[in-house]
Amino acid sequence: MPVSYNISSELNIIIYICKGLVTGSDLFNTAGIIFKDKRYKYGMVLLIDLLSATLDFELQDLRRVITETNATKEKGLEPEQIIILSRSTGIHLACKTLNLMSSKDAIKLSAFHTLEQALISLDLTMDQQEIIQFWHESKAVGQ
Repeated sequence: MPVSYNISSELNIIIYICKGLVTGSDLFNTAGIIFKDKRYKYGMVLLIDLLSATLDFELQDLRRVITETNATKEKGLEPEQIIILSRSTGIHLACKTLNLMSSKDAIKLSAFHTLEQALISLDLTMDQQEIIQFWHESKAVGQ
């Protein structure tokens, strides 16, 4: 499977490790598995590592993200923070587009070139070393 994941309840983070060709269905299927994982709780930071992957995300996948995030907002839940690690300009532009297309404040989606940039942006520098170590452990498990 091109997507594996790891959850740290202590750090309040879920890391998706993606390798090779990854589709929107791969990501949605992994999310479905995560929601059933006993370690998962709503509100965790979602970190999607696409640094070793090529994302094949189609228009219907973008619509699904918008529909699901808008529905979450309508239920009165705050959106979960989603961070994507990617060097692709297209991914960065898609994140900006999704933020603009979703209902007001329904999605918190950002893309960064490095984990360190993401942690600084999220003001998670207090846990930076622990999160970086967890990320490396997650990558090793996903191999």
